Amino acid sequence: MNQLDPSCNGLRLLDAAEREMRPPRILLVDDDAEMRNILEQILSEEGYEVVLAEDGFDLLDRVGDTWLEAEAFDLVLSDVRMPGCTGLDALEALREEDWATPVLFMTAFGSRRPGERLDAREAERLGAEILDKPFELGELLERVRRLVPPDRYAEGWSSR
Repeated sequence: MNQLDPSCNGLRLLDAAEREMRPPRILLVDDDAEMRNILEQILSEEGYEVVLAEDGFDLLDRVGDTWLEAEAFDLVLSDVRMPGCTGLDALEALREEDWATPVLFMTAFGSRRPGERLDAREAERLGAEILDKPFELGELLERVRRLVPPDRYAEGWSSR
């Protein structure tokens, strides 16, 4: 049975039964289409539902589209450097709104460009974990599984 929240103009929220039936959902954000496709395939094969976004603005749109759904995304896996709005900028905006979904950044912080504020301390301050590029796919999967096990709902995990 679906529950409606009258204060949200009847928007549909996921109920407990639906959460238990769906795979954990990852928002994958990268401006490199080839990287997105490779990671989407690997994560899908591991049992995750993957939603794609191309940059920080798209990340904000995707999160905004699901803001009222219970546990809309279980993890955000994002590049940091993207045109327009970086992953770090998007995360900072979301954290200001008390958005608490775990974030794993894939980035090469060591190759910082002059004038950029991208550093590991800033990401950690915002509660994000960091995976340095280049990385092994096994290392990525290990980190993702630790943050969000693929069978999390089947085993009765809660999101918080």
